Amino acid sequence: MTRAEPAPGDHDFAAIAVMAALVVAGAIAAFAFADDAHARPRLAPPAHRVDLATADAAEIATLPRVGPALAARIVADRAARGPFRSVEDLARVAGIGESTLEALRSEAVATQP
Repeated sequence: MTRAEPAPGDHDFAAIAVMAALVVAGAIAAFAFADDAHARPRLAPPAHRVDLATADAAEIATLPRVGPALAARIVADRAARGPFRSVEDLARVAGIGESTLEALRSEAVATQP
């Protein structure tokens, strides 16, 4: 009994179909994660506006563009130089520029002591 040989080109079709499926899957994945490709994951979204006058480093780290190291610098600056009177006062902390301030304005508040 002889086994039937595949027709010429059958292997080529299968290889092309697999490659096309991989390209489509890659494009879908790239599109789905395009916005998050360079974003640092946040610890947890704040349930309310974070008060810069009283929040601890863990709570401050939930803010956008603020990680644990920057949160620690914010708390240390507050302890050394006094309370923040506005969100804009965060500019005095190393590592906080205009783009970070813009991201924080809607999620942070500085209450007067």
